[in-house]
Formats: sequence, C-alpha cells, structure tokens
Amino acid sequence: MRQKSIVSQSRGKECVPFLRHRLSESLSCVKKQQNSQNFILFLFLFTLKNFLSSHKNSEREKMTATTIASTTRMTTTMISTTNSTNNTRRATTKSCRLVSRGTKKISAFDDPPRASSSSSSSEQREHEDKEERKTTNTTKEKKKNEMNFDLPKVVKICGITTAEDCRVAIDSGASHVGMILWPKSKRSVDIERAKAIVEECEKTKERVITPVAVFVDEDGATIAKICEELGYNTHAQLHGDLARQSLKDIPQKIKVIWVCSADESGKIVTEMPGESEEELASRRKEMLSGEKGWKAPIDWVNGPRKTVDYVLIDGVNAGSGEKFEWENLKVPKGCSRKGWILAGGLTPENCSEAVMVLSPNGVDVASGVCDESGVVKSKEKCDAFVFNVRAAAAK
Repeated sequence: MRQKSIVSQSRGKECVPFLRHRLSESLSCVKKQQNSQNFILFLFLFTLKNFLSSHKNSEREKMTATTIASTTRMTTTMISTTNSTNNTRRATTKSCRLVSRGTKKISAFDDPPRASSSSSSSEQREHEDKEERKTTNTTKEKKKNEMNFDLPKVVKICGITTAEDCRVAIDSGASHVGMILWPKSKRSVDIERAKAIVEECEKTKERVITPVAVFVDEDGATIAKICEELGYNTHAQLHGDLARQSLKDIPQKIKVIWVCSADESGKIVTEMPGESEEELASRRKEMLSGEKGWKAPIDWVNGPRKTVDYVLIDGVNAGSGEKFEWENLKVPKGCSRKGWILAGGLTPENCSEAVMVLSPNGVDVASGVCDESGVVKSKEKCDAFVFNVRAAAAK
C-alpha cells in the first residue's frame, strides 16, 4: 500500500509540468472571450496555475494521481469547449458574410443558423432561397426595363405646329419640342400658336419640357425678343447663316443651339460657333494695343457672345428626311457647353443604330415621325422613336 502511494505521488509530479502547460493554453483561450462566465473560469484557472507554481513542494507532492488526473481531464474539457466555441463563432461569421452578399442580410450578432434535423426543412429553406433569388431578379429586370429620361440628354421632336401635337410629343417621352418660326417652312407657326405650344410644355409637371424656337434669317434683337416673349426658358435654334451671325447679339441668358450642316459623305460644311483664328488674333491685337490694354481680359469676358449650349448636326437639306453617312462623321469637340445633337434622316427604324454608332448627347427628328401629310405628328411613330432611342442609349 505504501509502495502504491509512492508511485502515485511520482506520477503526480510528472503530470505537474504537463498540467501547467495545459493551464497556460486554457488561460490564453479564455482571455480572448471576455464575458462573465469566462471571467469566473479565468479566475479558477489562474488560481490553480499559481498553486502549481508555488514553492510549497511538500503540499504539491501530496497530490494523488487521482486528483491530478481529474484536474487534467477538467482542463482538457475546458480547452476543447473553448476551441469548439471559437470554431462555431468563425463558422457563424462566415455564414453571415455569405448571406449578406445575397438579398437577405443577417447581422453578425444574430444567432447562428441551426442545422436542419430533417430533409423537409432543408428543402423548405432551398425553396425560400429560390423564391428570394427569383424576386430579386424580377426587380432588377423591372428596373432595367424602366424608361430612363436622362439618356440621352435631349430627345427633340421638331416641327410641332399645334398644342395637340405638342402633347403627343410630350406623352411619348420627348424632352424638347421644336417650333419653326421661319414663314417659308411648311411646318411654320406664328407667334400666337408658338405661345400655345409653350403653354402646353409648361402644363407638364412630372418633368421639364424645353420649347425650342427655330430661326433662319432673323437678327439677334428679334431672336432675343421672341424668346423672351414666349418665356418658359425657350431655347433659340440658329438654323440659317443670318441667324448664326447674330450669335454675338443674343444675351447669355438665352440658351442657344447652333446648327451645322453635313453633306452626304458626313463632312461638316458649316463653320463652328465662335471666331476664326484670324478673327481671334486680330481682336486680341486690337484689345491689347493702346493705353487701355490692361483692360483686355475684362473686355474679352464682356465682349460678344462666342459660346453655345449645343451643336446640332443636320443634313444639307434640313427637314427633308435625307440621311448622311454617320460612320464618316467627325464629331466636333469643345465647341459647345453641353455636347452635340444628331439630326437628319432619323426614323423609328434607324434611330437605335445611330445612337449606338455615334453616341450623341441628343437626337432631333421632324419628318421621321409625321403621318402621310408630312406635318401632323403620328403618335405611334413618336412613341416608337423615343422608346428605341432610350433603349439604345441604355445599352
């Protein structure tokens, strides 16, 4: 019996270093999880470690093999439980991250997902996930198919002659409506009908509709007077040589669309807005010379108007519906504030191709959406034209 006690004490001494090592591991694991339960466990392990590290060798040697073995088993159980908890938290965090990438987001503090105990619950979960994916895809497809009134910036239906045609253009989704005030055009309108068209634009509350007055041979004072009389931010479209020459006399507060002509090959044959290099050099020299040369920068800013809001590229015979070679067109850059507008021979059938090939900032159509008379607008053609343009711009 005495011999067995000695053997037990000898084995207990051998277990002390191992137990001290296992206790150190337990302490490091418990420190990482700071809550009330682990705090109590930490105090217990810390006290036990100090006891094993104490200098009371006589008391430590009295520990029996049974006590050492039971303490070792308890410590091992604590370590395995802690490791199991850590692994569960890692798996829970990973599953939350994976779920958050889908449509349903789960907080990191939610309870971890429980394993299904039956195949029926697993099938039910799969069915729910499938329904969620289906709903998400349907929502995305619906947003994709919605009409985008921001692309392109300008969808202009020109040659409007009545308030009824203006309403047709607005209902189709046009952003700008054009009125020709040149008497020689078959789609011309007088000032009274132009006012009625502008009033129809002003009635639309869901979005801003911009009226555009088209001029050919009017001077700057006449253009400014008519635009101010029509009101509602009416833009001036300068379509003829005399109207373009009047740019310098049009106030900056009136938005201007400068029309350029392109021949059948797509070459632009009209000068861009602003002054030529020779005119710029001559005016610069004149302003810098003399005693008041120091005022040149101020005079330059306050000088004649040189900028426009849009450049519109049309065929040589405007309003004829004749198409030029879009592929050969060299788009002018840096000559307008907001970009350029494509016109000339556009129809509901070819407008998508034009938008995808050239990516203009806007499009302009007149005869392409008229009925057999060539004047009255066709609701079906207007709807198709606007829809095809915006669909092509969204691709």
